[in-house]
Parts: sequence; C-alpha cells; structure tokens
Amino acid sequence: MKNKAIFLILSLLLTCSITNVYGQEEAVLYQLDGKPLNGKIQRYNDYDIKVEDVTYEEGMRTGIRKTYYRNGVLFSEGKYVLGKLEGEYKTYYENGKTKGIYAYQEGVKEGISKFYDDDGKLEYETLFRNDKKELHHRFYDNGKIKYTTTYVEGIINQEDKFTTREKLDQRSYYKNGKVIKIDYYENGKFSHGLNFD
Repeated sequence: MKNKAIFLILSLLLTCSITNVYGQEEAVLYQLDGKPLNGKIQRYNDYDIKVEDVTYEEGMRTGIRKTYYRNGVLFSEGKYVLGKLEGEYKTYYENGKTKGIYAYQEGVKEGISKFYDDDGKLEYETLFRNDKKELHHRFYDNGKIKYTTTYVEGIINQEDKFTTREKLDQRSYYKNGKVIKIDYYENGKFSHGLNFD
C-alpha cells in the first residue's frame, strides 16, 4: 500500500510540473533517489484505464509517447528526441478519426499543421516557421478556401475572404493589428476599397 501511494504521488508530480499544452518537455525528470528517470512509464486513471505510455531516457522523453482519453481511446501520439517533439504529432477524436496533425522540428512547430472536423473533413491548415504562423487557410465543407490569412513574424498581415467560388474582400493590417485597408470584390473582381490611415 505504501509503495502504491508513493508511486501515485510521484506520478502526479511528474505529470503536473513539466508539461505544457502541446506536451513539450520543460525539465529533466528525476527519481526520488536523485537519478534521472529511465524506462517505460504507463499511467492509469482511477478506473485502471491507461492514460499515457511514455519512455524516459536520462530524465527526458524519448521515442513514441501516447496519451488516451479517460475511456482508453487514443487521444494523441508523437515522437520525442531528447525531450522534444520531432516530426508528426497527431491528435484524435474519441471516434478514432484524426483531429489534428502538427509538424515539429526540435520541439517547435515547423511546417504545415492540419485540423479536421469529427467527420474527417479538413477545417483549416496553418504553415508554421520557427513556431510562428506564416499562412493560414480555413476551408468550406466542399474543400474550397473560405479565407486565407498571412502573417509576418507571427503577426497578422493580410486576410482574404472567399465565397465558395470567388474572392469577397481583402484586409491588410498594421503590425499592431489595426486594419490599414479593406478591398471589396464583386464577381471576383475589385470593386472598391477603404483606407484607414
């Protein structure tokens, strides 16, 4: 009983203090004896359903980490190298369909991340460079672009909105996020614009 209590306390401390929303490692984990944590860890909830599979080497996540919903269905999986996400990090809906695919390189978002609705249709995709947004597309159910947003150094620069067939308007922004101008389109062609200087 004493060993189980120590294990539960240790598990709680290990999981609460070192991860952020995206599952990135923020510290090296140590055992109670002061040595870096090594080996495969499987965490279970109060109902003995597995909620996490992870391997540690020298206190850092290594290899494939999987997390699960409270009912045991796979929630996420991603590969870690030296405690940092590397390659694809996937999240899933409880129905098993893909929810999101994030691209990571040395622990930062790098490349295209895609997000799907629970029916498997692509909702939006975002291009990241060095953990900052560069380009974002949101889609209609038919797969056509609903709007496109471009960013400079992670700050919104321009947004283009479309109907299912043609461009509606284009907004340009200052670095502080205020609108510089809006150009309106009719039948896909420029109609008129508003400047906010």
